[in-house]
Amino acid sequence: MAFLLEGAECNISHGDRLSPDDKKRTAREIATSDPECKWTESALAEKLGVNQQTVNTWISDIRARQKTSRNTIILRLSRLGWTQEMIAKVVGLDRSVISRNVQNTKIGNMHNLLSQGHDMEYIARHYHMDLPLVWALRLEGKTDQEKFKELGWGLRTWDQWNFNECDERFGDDWPGRIPAQLVAHTLFYFTKPGDLVLDPMAGGGVVSDVCLLFERKCQAFDIATRDNRPEIQYHHWDSRNDNWPITGKADLIFFDHVLATDPRRLGFKKLST
Repeated sequence: MAFLLEGAECNISHGDRLSPDDKKRTAREIATSDPECKWTESALAEKLGVNQQTVNTWISDIRARQKTSRNTIILRLSRLGWTQEMIAKVVGLDRSVISRNVQNTKIGNMHNLLSQGHDMEYIARHYHMDLPLVWALRLEGKTDQEKFKELGWGLRTWDQWNFNECDERFGDDWPGRIPAQLVAHTLFYFTKPGDLVLDPMAGGGVVSDVCLLFERKCQAFDIATRDNRPEIQYHHWDSRNDNWPITGKADLIFFDHVLATDPRRLGFKKLST
């Protein structure tokens, strides 16, 4: 990125002069590869030999998407029970900025969009948010039973559950993906809003998505981490290492079918619910 700008600056006064389109393309390339906005509009303008307003016009849409994406991550992690200090480390912002962001997040016209006939997928795109977060905001404050009804799942009160398909709205397409309905039933019967759920092998993130929806805190870990899943932290479970990646005690530890082997071989001998 620095070399790209230095080359552009050199070509302002000699060599192959950059055209306005070349400068615009360079500015957009830099902005796209700079999600933390380390290069300000004024700094880019100085390097490219244009005024700040011109740079702002070129990259304003990119900066807006980056800000929305960052704000979405902050909101998602906050609702999953992450501390402001933990969130600040992930997004690279000061804690005071995190605090203001969480307090000022508003999507007040969601219900207007719904009344106009727009579906939840449209609303998620409109706000540049992931679908589970939009559902969580829409159903905030409702009881667990009301959420089951709104999602069209139905609450099964018997002690044998059978779900034929995964709900595509929650969790990524992932090997061994479990139905969100199963997670929701487990949360309903064994936790309450505000409880902390531990997902030691998070995979596609279905547990954290459902925790987000049902207002449970969640700490999720996996050896496979991805940019679109900031809540899933890297951790390798090793029976020879007793380090515990969370502080305090989880109210529920969500073991799915991948732990069919003896859990003591995977380093879970100290876990209890």
